[in-house]
Amino acid sequence: MTSMKISGSYEELKKIESSSTEIFREKEILAKTQISEFRTDSIEAEQVLPVLSVTFSGVIAIVQIVNLILNIQERKSKITASEDTPISIKIEASNGKKLDLKISGDITNAEIKKHLNSVQQLVDDFLREDDGISLKNSRMEGAINSTDVEKINLLFRGLLSNLTDIREWKSLPPKKDEEVTIFESTFDKIDLRKFIYESREREIYLHYEEAKACKSFFYILERENILGFHEISTDFRMADMENIFVRYKIEELSLFNKIIHHENFILNRMSTPTVAANLSDIISVLMLSADPSDASRLRLGEEFREVNDKLQLAKLRERFRLVPGMSVRPIDISQLLLDLQPQIVHFSGHGLASGELCFEDKIGQVHLVSPDAVAALFEQFSNQVKCVFLNACYSEVQAVAIVKHIDYVIGMNQAIGDKAAIAFAIGFYQALGAGRTFKEAYKLGCVQIRLQGIPEHLTPIFLERSKCDR
Repeated sequence: MTSMKISGSYEELKKIESSSTEIFREKEILAKTQISEFRTDSIEAEQVLPVLSVTFSGVIAIVQIVNLILNIQERKSKITASEDTPISIKIEASNGKKLDLKISGDITNAEIKKHLNSVQQLVDDFLREDDGISLKNSRMEGAINSTDVEKINLLFRGLLSNLTDIREWKSLPPKKDEEVTIFESTFDKIDLRKFIYESREREIYLHYEEAKACKSFFYILERENILGFHEISTDFRMADMENIFVRYKIEELSLFNKIIHHENFILNRMSTPTVAANLSDIISVLMLSADPSDASRLRLGEEFREVNDKLQLAKLRERFRLVPGMSVRPIDISQLLLDLQPQIVHFSGHGLASGELCFEDKIGQVHLVSPDAVAALFEQFSNQVKCVFLNACYSEVQAVAIVKHIDYVIGMNQAIGDKAAIAFAIGFYQALGAGRTFKEAYKLGCVQIRLQGIPEHLTPIFLERSKCDR
């Protein structure tokens, strides 16, 4: 990450911080700013300078921030009575290049030009692509081509080889022992693949020496807009007397979601991710249902019982938690998603040929919800929900809208009868309970329809975000 330390008067630093925040917001750059105090030499020194620390991805914002500071000092030079308080800037980019600037309050045009040339040189050095790994075509086209996938795989092979001891810090719920409250935590190992696919916090602890060896990989991943590694050097932990770990906050940049869903990405080729491998320890299934009183009645209770029974008998039964959401209204869905944080969301109910799903209103009658509205809802939970299963007639339209944000979505391409819908659900959850992938579970659901002698096995459809993105 790029680090800037700016020292000057407190009032000027507040202006710079405020304007820099606007720059980051406009460019959608994740950044951290903090004003602190710094003594010039020792703790006995009388002079204490405020320092603005700024960290962010890339280098483009450097030019704007330096221009901002130059404008402040240039305006100051035109006011004869103004105090000449210099502003010092220390810049370090993730490729290791550094630049120190001292901008006085009586700056000349020649000095401004000199400072801008120095900053431009720093930016050019960062963007220089002399390592053979340039994704310029993918950045321009907005999609990852096969040649660039191999370049990215080289970077991740480097990370896999060097980052052998990644740790995750978790605070455990406090325990009461008589009159004493005990606070405990874990500092467990986590592999890179698990972190990439599962982590929601995007914060990890890396072994100090291993992270140091990966600086060049971090730099290229940042330069090519894949991942940004923010080192939080003030937060470190020791596993023992010899092993020091430093906290890193990982930022997903513009190409990250495209590469992670590419079938030839190295982490996708390492092994086929199963539900049990790709989800957290407890797999929460939110089973929503709506059966409005002014619509034809459905056998939703039977479907829930069958699914619950199959999961109770499953090999991985201890890892599944089935939570019902009955007679659900639109207002209930977001609250259930927030409260329960499910990885799988199942909806049973009516769907219309025009694409709407039928929920219930306050008096239990039909309340239609459009595909765009449901898709917008799931967009807010795209890092949490892994699969959406719409066991409703004509739900393909909804599925196509939702898969833009959710990895796996199942819908129905036409009307489906109660028996077929229940048979499909039985096969789907039997497979999940045995640790199969979502796609394998979908296939077993279709087979279960055929085993029941029902000619509707072609009605369910399976969509993957990675394939729909391309």
